[in-house]
Amino acid sequence: MGVEINSEVGRGLMTIDIEGWTTAAGCLGSIANPEGVPLAILRAYFYVATPSAAAATLSIGIGTLAAASTDILNALEMNQTAGTLWNCVDLDVASKAAWTTPALWAADTYMNFTTAVAASTAFVGQLFVEYLRLT
Repeated sequence: MGVEINSEVGRGLMTIDIEGWTTAAGCLGSIANPEGVPLAILRAYFYVATPSAAAATLSIGIGTLAAASTDILNALEMNQTAGTLWNCVDLDVASKAAWTTPALWAADTYMNFTTAVAASTAFVGQLFVEYLRLT
């Protein structure tokens, strides 16, 4: 259960592995800003390798440690079809709002992965992130 970076960081690309858990709601995990400088998140893609057993929803965003936020992904059900890839920067599944500004990841904040509604048991997936260093 949880989240962790599984790729080299520092070239504007990052891959984060995501695994589900048995608790129905809360913070699945948090990733500290790996560069130590502000980052502009340009693109993010959410890949479902194995769907969750129930209709848990996942939100991903930038904020203080373990805080629920949705700048990257807003309440997407984790029981999507295996092998699907979602364009998720600032995706609002309720209103299909268009992305107009990049998500900004301050040096002292976290990328938080929070779940709601149901347990995300069995889920396995990845988040692919493209970003710019703002130095």
